[in-house]
Amino acid sequence: MARGRHRSDRLHRVRGPAGAPAYGPGLLPEHPPGFGTHPLPRPLHIRAASRKPAAASDPTTDPRLDWARADLADPASLRGLCEGADVLLHLASDIGRDAEHCELVNVLGTAALVDEAVRAGVGRIVHLSTAAVYGAGPHSGLDVDEIPPAPVSAASRTRLAAEQPVLAAGGTVLRPGLVLGAGDRWVVPALAELLGRVPARWDGGRGLLSVVAVEDLARLFVRLALGPYGTSGTPGTSGAPASSGIPRGIHHASHPTP
Repeated sequence: MARGRHRSDRLHRVRGPAGAPAYGPGLLPEHPPGFGTHPLPRPLHIRAASRKPAAASDPTTDPRLDWARADLADPASLRGLCEGADVLLHLASDIGRDAEHCELVNVLGTAALVDEAVRAGVGRIVHLSTAAVYGAGPHSGLDVDEIPPAPVSAASRTRLAAEQPVLAAGGTVLRPGLVLGAGDRWVVPALAELLGRVPARWDGGRGLLSVVAVEDLARLFVRLALGPYGTSGTPGTSGAPASSGIPRGIHHASHPTP
């Protein structure tokens, strides 16, 4: 990929590696729902990376999508993954209880992946973190880091640490609250079990949670991936990409209330 050049006739390459059981790869349709009526500036080529890529014979596999095998716990498997890419969507993490493995996947794996992206001249990096980095609540109406992060689990501690290499590379970090929708194995099932065991409601049923539908979160990633470039994506002298036309830094990604 020629660094810093984003011509309208170029193939837009988006790569989104996965390396842990918590999340799958990021997939972007050619005309993403909710992206507006404006046509995309160029066709998409998507490389989705996973520890267990979909089989080529899978009838649900989009012909515009290439699968690659990669594992954040194995830095060697990440080499060359970002070659030719304009955008990296990093959606993978380990949310288990094994502190050593969380460190390996979330911290060391993310750092290795970001190094690959910077080396390949990727102009835009968007990373999925979690609002769980703030620790036990209740929290309401907080701006980003209005209170110091205070993660209480190995997964949250290491996901907080994983934000640092992304930010150092000029990337964008999203911290959603609870994610609801298809594929949810944690939120609604846990709430259903809790209500079954303890038939009571928080604050008489008036308790609020910060949530986001998985479809809305996906649309947000699409917008950040495909938003117009403000300037060149050429890395600067520090190795961090120049302004890519989207908000950098850390942002919340849940319904604004509470």
